[in-house]
Amino acid sequence: MLGALLAGMLAGLILPHLPQVPIHGDIPFLALTRLWWFSDALGLLIYTPLLLAFAQPPKLKATISKMDMAVLLGSLVLALEVFLVSWDSSGAGNLTPTLLLPSVLYIAVRLNLRWAIAVTALVSMVTCWAVAHGHMAVGSVPRQVVIMWAQQLILTLCIVGIGFGILLQQLRTNERELETKVQERTRELEVMNAQLAVLSATDGLTGIANRRAFDDIFTREWRRTTRTGESLALVMLDVDYFKSYNDHYGHLSGDDCLREIAQLLAAHYRRTGDVVARYGGEEFVLLTRVIDSEVNAAYSAAEGMRQALQALALPHASSPFGVVTASIGVAVGLPTDDSLAQAMLQEADKALYQAKAEGRNCTRLYPVAAGAPA
Repeated sequence: MLGALLAGMLAGLILPHLPQVPIHGDIPFLALTRLWWFSDALGLLIYTPLLLAFAQPPKLKATISKMDMAVLLGSLVLALEVFLVSWDSSGAGNLTPTLLLPSVLYIAVRLNLRWAIAVTALVSMVTCWAVAHGHMAVGSVPRQVVIMWAQQLILTLCIVGIGFGILLQQLRTNERELETKVQERTRELEVMNAQLAVLSATDGLTGIANRRAFDDIFTREWRRTTRTGESLALVMLDVDYFKSYNDHYGHLSGDDCLREIAQLLAAHYRRTGDVVARYGGEEFVLLTRVIDSEVNAAYSAAEGMRQALQALALPHASSPFGVVTASIGVAVGLPTDDSLAQAMLQEADKALYQAKAEGRNCTRLYPVAAGAPA
């Protein structure tokens, strides 16, 4: 604006003294400066964003619908009617170019900024051509008045077309940035929720599943095997004389002992679908799928795990066995009804109680299962 003002002042000083430049009427210096200043400023206002808009990739691609094409064609017909029809000197029956403002506004709203600036520049150029060739919709008035009228029209076009186009582009950019931030925050929340879910399902001491996670998995597996007809083997393990272990070696050593047992169990039951969890204190629970003919195999696997624990030879001075051992109860059943899931847990617990009653460091299969070892 400042550069255009300086140019306008210079033109106001020089133009009246140039014989080759016809100045119609006695135009005062300030009026001439204002006309020139406004013309330069409008040129900068239109063509600077036009060049910038086409010098970089569009932020939003324009998608032209049938409705848009109809509006554009209608605007073209209206522009031809406004600028090419013969004008009478009174201006009474002439169509004013301001009728094109709704079309410019529609383009600014519906299409991208490039379109809005390009159409504004085109209408501005045609307006200047019409004024220069005597197509004046205001009747017989002094030339400077017509020029001022054209300048006001072009300024209005700029405000409506370019101004709204820039504003809408900024709003759409802000909306996209907000959507991106929302998506980023959503992904972060999903990751945090996933991490929280893992933490809430993991025993903090041993790193295996906790009781809450086991209860959820047991419920899902029970319902799934109810549909597939598979059987489930439930193994409960209790570390023998663990309170005495803590009293003798200390709770930190007790924690290390539980971690080693958990690693052993996880290594022993590693088939897809096997679940190893800390059920509480020094008690662990394991879940695996079997078929009817593998009832004894489920018992054998649990007994092999007990023997592997004893073979670790973790010292236990307060145990009659001299090393860390465990009592194990096994229950095998065919899930049929949701109400029987709790019964299976009770069966495994009874088998575990039987193993403890018989001297500990042994594995017992619930008596109701066919082929239970003596």
